Amino acid sequence: MWNESRNMVGVNGRLLSAAKAYSSVFRGRGLSVREFVVNS
Repeated sequence: MWNESRNMVGVNGRLLSAAKAYSSVFRGRGLSVREFVVNS
């Protein structure tokens, strides 16, 4: 049980850091992403 919860924390941390990376990329290229969404 303890190992499972520690695994979940690790997965959540990885997802959180990935989300932060994606959001910073989108913030840096927000305009091009918006154009892509509008054009598609």
